Amino acid sequence: MCDSDESPIEVSDDEPRMDDDSSTGEEDLHAWAMKEWHERQARRRSVCMFCPRKLRGIEPMLKHFIQIHNINMLSVRYQLKMDDYGWIQLVNFTRKTCTTAGEIIKFVKNKEKPWADADFYRPTLKDDLLLQWEPDELAIKAMKEDEALNTHMSPLEQLQERMRTTEERARLAEEALYRAMSDLKQIRNRASDCMKKLTKHRKCRVRLTQSAVMLLGEEAVSGKPAAEAVVEDIDSEAEEDPAEEGDTDPYFLSYANVNIHREMLQDTVRTEAYRDFMMSNPDIFKDKVVLDVGCGTGILSIFAAKAGAAKVYAVDRSSIAYQAMAIVKENKLDHVIEVMRGRVEDIKLTREVDVIISEWMGYFLLYEAMFDSVISARDKLLHQDGYVFPGKVIMKLVGLDDKSFRSKLDFWDDVYGFSMSTMKNSEVLEADVVQCDGESICTTSCAFKEFDTERAKVHDLEFQSTFGFDALRDTTMTAIAGYFDTEFALERDLKQVKFSCSPAAPPTHWKQSVFVMNEPWEVKTGWRIEGDIEICRQKHYHRALHVQIRMKLYERRTCVKSQAQDYVIQ
Repeated sequence: MCDSDESPIEVSDDEPRMDDDSSTGEEDLHAWAMKEWHERQARRRSVCMFCPRKLRGIEPMLKHFIQIHNINMLSVRYQLKMDDYGWIQLVNFTRKTCTTAGEIIKFVKNKEKPWADADFYRPTLKDDLLLQWEPDELAIKAMKEDEALNTHMSPLEQLQERMRTTEERARLAEEALYRAMSDLKQIRNRASDCMKKLTKHRKCRVRLTQSAVMLLGEEAVSGKPAAEAVVEDIDSEAEEDPAEEGDTDPYFLSYANVNIHREMLQDTVRTEAYRDFMMSNPDIFKDKVVLDVGCGTGILSIFAAKAGAAKVYAVDRSSIAYQAMAIVKENKLDHVIEVMRGRVEDIKLTREVDVIISEWMGYFLLYEAMFDSVISARDKLLHQDGYVFPGKVIMKLVGLDDKSFRSKLDFWDDVYGFSMSTMKNSEVLEADVVQCDGESICTTSCAFKEFDTERAKVHDLEFQSTFGFDALRDTTMTAIAGYFDTEFALERDLKQVKFSCSPAAPPTHWKQSVFVMNEPWEVKTGWRIEGDIEICRQKHYHRALHVQIRMKLYERRTCVKSQAQDYVIQ
C-alpha cells in the first residue's frame, strides 16, 4: 500500500510481483531469481587459474582447462571426492601460489593436498567465478562425455552424491530467492526515500531562488522578474526542469556545500597552478572567449578575466552557480563573466569559444566522471584552433610500505576475543583516499596512462594498462598508491606550469587513492613488480570507479608471488 501523498511504485513486467495472491506467485519469483542468477553468471568473465586469459562463463572456463592446459578440473574434483570447502581451497591455492596444471596433476596422482590449509579459504580473486558454480549438472554431463573420468562409485554412492548436490542446489536457490526478495524491498524503500527527498529539495530551491533575488536584483534569476521566477519555481514542483536535475543528484548536491569549495580554494597547489598559468600566458587569454566548465565559486573565471579575456562563460549545474553570480558581481566583473546554471552539454552559445578551462579532475583522476562534460563542451563549443587547459594529465602508481594500512585489516583478527577475518575482504575492497607519507614510498613510480585533453574521447576513460616498478629497499610492501600529475601546456612556446599529487609532492585535496594489498609482500632491493590495471565505471553509479589490479613479484626473472584484487572508489 502507498501513502496518500506518494505515487505508487511501478514494477516492470519482467519482475515478479510480491503481492501476487495466486499459488504460483512464489514459484514465479523463485524461477525469476534463478534465471537472473544464471544470466549474471553467463555474462561474467573471470581469469583462468593457469594463464591471464579471461573467459565468460564456467563451461567455457572448464573447456579451456582441458583444451589448453590438458587438465579436467571436474575429474580432479570428483576423483578426490572434494566437498565445496576443498574445492575453494584448491582454487585459492592455485591462484595464490601460481601453481601450474601439471603440478596439480602430480598432486592428484600422489594423493597430496597442499591446499588443505585454512589460509586458502580466503578468496584470492574477488568474485571468483570458479567459486560460485553449481557442480552437479556439469559433473554428470562430464561423466557421460569423458571416459577418462572414473570415480569408482557404486550405484548407491552415486545416488547419495546426487542427493547431496541436489540439496546444495536447493540451498543455493533458497539463498538466491532471499537475496532477490531483499533487493526488491530495498528498491521500494529507496524509491520511497527519493520521492520524499525530491519534495524536500524542491522546497529548498524556492528558498535558494528567493536568496538569489535578494542578492542580485529583480531580473537576475532566469532573466525574469523575481516574483515571477519564485512563483514559477513553486508551480513547477511536479515537472522535470532540465536545469534543475542536479538538485536530486548527490554529486551536484555535494557541490552546493560551502565546505567543499573552501577545501578546494585552500588547496594552494591546485589554485595557484591555474592562476600562475593564466597570468604567465596572457596572450592565450587576451581578448578571447573563455568557457569555464564546472565553475564552482568562479575563481578560474575570475583569473581568466584578470588575464584579459573579453568574455567568460562560467557554467555549473550545481546551485553554487547562484553564489558565483553574487561573487562575480561583488568583484565588479559581471560585464565580462556570465554565470550560467545548467549542464554544459545543454548550454547553447551564440559563438564558439577560444579556450576551455576546467578543474575536472577527481580522486585517482577519473572519479566523478566530469571529464565527460569537458569532452562534450570541447567537441561542441570549442573553435578548431582553440585550447583546453590543463593540456595533459598522467596517471601513476607507486608501492608503499606503510604498516598502518595493515593494522586496519589486522584489527579483524581479534575483536573482543573473536575472529572476524571475513570483514577484511570488505575493508580491502574500498580504496582509501588519504595523504600518504612520502617516506613510505618503497618503489619507483610508474606512469600507466596519459590523456591529452584536446584529443581524448569518452571511450578512452575505461581501459586496461600494464605497469611495472622496482623495489627501492628491502621492506614489506603493503599497498599501492594511485595518483596523477598535471601539465598545463602542450605547446613549447607556452610557459609551462605543472603539479603532482604524488605522496612525495606537496599535499593537495586529491591526496592519493590507496589500494591495500590482500597479502603484504616481502621485497628486496631491485625486485620487480609487474602487472596490469583495469579501470571501468560502476554500472549502478557511473561517477564511481571499479579498479582491478593483478600483479606478480619477480626475483630476477623468476615469478615468486602473485595476487589479484578488485577495488572500488566511491
